[in-house]
Amino acid sequence: MDRGVLSDAAVVKASRDFVCARLATYESAEEAKFLSSIARTASGSLENTVFTVLAPDGKTPLVPAGRGPHHAFGGTRDDSAKETAAGLGRIAAQHPGKPGVMRQVPYLEDLRLGLNVASCDLLPLVVVAAKDAESRKKVEDALAPLAWNTAFIGRLEYAAAADLADLKKIDGAVQREGIVVVEPDAYGLKGKALAQSATASEADLRKALEAGLKGFVPKSKDSRRHIEEGHRAGVYWKTEIPVTDPKAPK
Repeated sequence: MDRGVLSDAAVVKASRDFVCARLATYESAEEAKFLSSIARTASGSLENTVFTVLAPDGKTPLVPAGRGPHHAFGGTRDDSAKETAAGLGRIAAQHPGKPGVMRQVPYLEDLRLGLNVASCDLLPLVVVAAKDAESRKKVEDALAPLAWNTAFIGRLEYAAAADLADLKKIDGAVQREGIVVVEPDAYGLKGKALAQSATASEADLRKALEAGLKGFVPKSKDSRRHIEEGHRAGVYWKTEIPVTDPKAPK
């Protein structure tokens, strides 16, 4: 249900007036502590998903926190998307933001999680690599406006490599500064390079993003079969903290 709501065109459009944060849940002890403080669940433990809308102070909930948008905005299965879009619109009108260009790359936690999330979402992953913070900032300053450009927004995931040696996880990647557009493998443990740029030129970065998207062929997954095949292959994902959702697959 939530998948259909969050991908609804009207909800996506309404979300542009918000800073949307994707939750890491069991991949961050600090985040898990915060989520537990705002979401009360039937089990009494942190469950796999949490949805709420916070005020600009980043602390005050503006809607009830729950497992998904339907807890916050109500609605039946058929009209939940409509109610969510309308609710977001009302909140945005009450808290108008400041116009401007987004200047931050929407990173996932790290390369390990980036590969996994991109594999789950069936999207290519953009990996930013640099030898130091100053070099990384040059790439990020040119990449951020592209990441939020209508040509690319929602079509790519992003992660930063801790150092150039991290690129060993990516077949075909040259260990140098810049970006690598990656096709993650079926289980999000490694990937292969689709396109690369070794400069912080916006034109070169755009070409790499376009080439990566053109070369990426998503492969749909049946979740039950995917899990069974992974178990047979001895593939398991270890979360940073224990999973406490009683309904989560074991």
